[in-house]
Amino acid sequence: CGRVTPEGVDLIIDGRIAKRGELPWHVGIYRKTTKPYKQICGGSLVTNRIVISAAHCFWDDISKQQPASMYAVAIGKIYRPWANERDTDAQKSDVKEIKIPVRFQGSAANFQDDIAILILETAFVYQTYVRPVCLDFDVNFDRRQLQPGKLGKILKVVELPYVDIEQCILSSPPGFREYITSDKICAGTALCKGDSGGGLAFPESDRGIDRYYLRGIVSTAPNNENLCNSHTLTSFTQIVKHEHFIKEYLSLMDGDSCHQFKQRINVYCAPEPKSFYQGLLEYSSRNTPLRT
Repeated sequence: CGRVTPEGVDLIIDGRIAKRGELPWHVGIYRKTTKPYKQICGGSLVTNRIVISAAHCFWDDISKQQPASMYAVAIGKIYRPWANERDTDAQKSDVKEIKIPVRFQGSAANFQDDIAILILETAFVYQTYVRPVCLDFDVNFDRRQLQPGKLGKILKVVELPYVDIEQCILSSPPGFREYITSDKICAGTALCKGDSGGGLAFPESDRGIDRYYLRGIVSTAPNNENLCNSHTLTSFTQIVKHEHFIKEYLSLMDGDSCHQFKQRINVYCAPEPKSFYQGLLEYSSRNTPLRT
């Protein structure tokens, strides 16, 4: 997990120079209610059938959570349009289920708990340009990676420096500060419309090899007519703050997928679906107690 593809080929994406496979876990999320499908958000592949994204991508403040049948995802793509013959490495799948924390209430709750787990209809096949990002919920590891000024990668080629939360609040417009909720971190300059849900990943050396770990999910940024304003900050939902929510669904994967994933993260593989609380009890009996 978390390995970028070596010796990538230079390509132009939306005016930026990128390398194919530079972030092989990044997926595009498309709304199927238009023809052709329209890309609305991004996400990060963590297993061959699970994507982590932002809850607000699948939410309407009036009708609330939108049905999974409205969405599809694609990975290994270079070009934004859903169907592009030059995307020879692309893999696609409809979305089977969308899981959102019950506390998430969109703008009414200042986008607290802005995280979503997508379960795919079709499992992706790991290849040169399709690989998962790493997950780790160790708090000390998280703190070591999240140091002011340390660079993380998001989407294609943007490197964003981590910003201390106090500095983030002070540097943000007064009307935006209420959206920097307790489960948020801040980084870099603002992103563009359509970047929501993309993952902020930081590298960690593993026996001389850099592996990228998912630390945040693009959530909110100050409102601005210039949708790609480079002189402001973006808030990200912090992954480690949602450990239980993520593990609840990772533990209910198909047996084979879960046991492969278990080698990368300490998660209990349930033989068949069960409630979150039952899963916690079984997890706690097999591992160190979960943090509360």
